[in-house]
Amino acid sequence: MSTDRLIEAYKTVLADLEERRTAIDREIEAVKSAMGRASGEPITSGSSVTNGAEPTKIETDTFFGMTVGKAARKYLRMMGKKQHVRDITDALKRGGVKTNEESVSALLRRRADNKGDVVNLGRGEWGLTEWYPSAKRRKTTKQQAEEPETPLGESPTGYGPEGEAATTSADEDVPF
Repeated sequence: MSTDRLIEAYKTVLADLEERRTAIDREIEAVKSAMGRASGEPITSGSSVTNGAEPTKIETDTFFGMTVGKAARKYLRMMGKKQHVRDITDALKRGGVKTNEESVSALLRRRADNKGDVVNLGRGEWGLTEWYPSAKRRKTTKQQAEEPETPLGESPTGYGPEGEAATTSADEDVPF
């Protein structure tokens, strides 16, 4: 075999191996991302967070033109784990949003109530709803509007569990 043919053969093998390595790297990143979401901690490789979502570097225009709610969601997705409202606020400011911690906190609460795509984990920490499927959430404004109102002491159908009328008198003790 001539040297040129040998080199071409090695180039072909090398290209194939690099392509397979790229595919394996993508699969590794997907597993790390899933692990990070499950544990609430980012999985790091080297010096950068590899949560499979978005790059974590915040430029001065990362959140340019975004609402606080959308920017906060983007930041949470970038970080891949729960964040304190103070950190969210700082990141949004660095990324081009003019805001303060009180506004961010209020807007996140409103977003949690109206859209339900963020969840308040307590003590000022927030995460994406998809990361905390079992977290207790209040019903969104839309869900509340869709529920029919039921008078106190009555079931939504007007009947109790045994089919008897489910009404109470004002003198009865009604457990809350």
